[in-house]
Formats: sequence, structure tokens, C-alpha cells
Amino acid sequence: MIVRAMEIGWINSAAIEQLAVGAVRIEGDEAWAAARTRASLEDPALGGGIDELEYRFVNEDGNWKFRFSALVASIDEVMRNLAEQLGADEDDLIFTLVESLSGVEVLPEVWHAVER
Repeated sequence: MIVRAMEIGWINSAAIEQLAVGAVRIEGDEAWAAARTRASLEDPALGGGIDELEYRFVNEDGNWKFRFSALVASIDEVMRNLAEQLGADEDDLIFTLVESLSGVEVLPEVWHAVER
């Protein structure tokens, strides 16, 4: 999904490269890491935490695996809160953000299933 979003310009690879992992919390076979920017790790005075956003990992058979679905759930919550604070419709807010970040208009076809 991420690769496809990058191919069509919805996600900028330079933006992804700026993401980093902050403090890690481990409880048994689960771990959470604070989402940060690379700049904030190099200079903590900059801040740079992505409030409310955490990466989640699960240890399966001795291997730590990233849980993308947990990141999506965190982003959903952040978007819901932001839309509520702004008094905006969530879909309209997401489309506006995607368009402003990618420079590509989000068309109504986005609601239709992708054919392979």
C-alpha cells in the first residue's frame, strides 16, 4: 500500500526518510516506539515529536515485527481529533492534506476499488 501511494504521488519519499523512532517501551512480546523526526533526534531542542503517534511492534518467534495496522489506527485517531478541533469533515480534511502535500488532486474515483 505504501509503495502504491508513493508511485502515484500521495506519499513523498523524502518525507518518509525524515521519520525516526524515539523512546521505546517494551512489555512482554509487545513494544511501542514514539514517532519522531530525524531532526528532533539530532537536536532534541527542536521538539519534533509527532504527538499521539506511536509505532507498534510484536515479537513473534523471536523476531520483532512492525504492525502497520496499529500505525494506521494511530493516524486515524490523530485525524479524528484534528478534524474535531477544526470543526471539519474528516474526509475533506484528509483530501485537503493529501492534495497540499502531493500537489495531486484527490478525485472521486478514490472511493472505487483498485483493479489489478
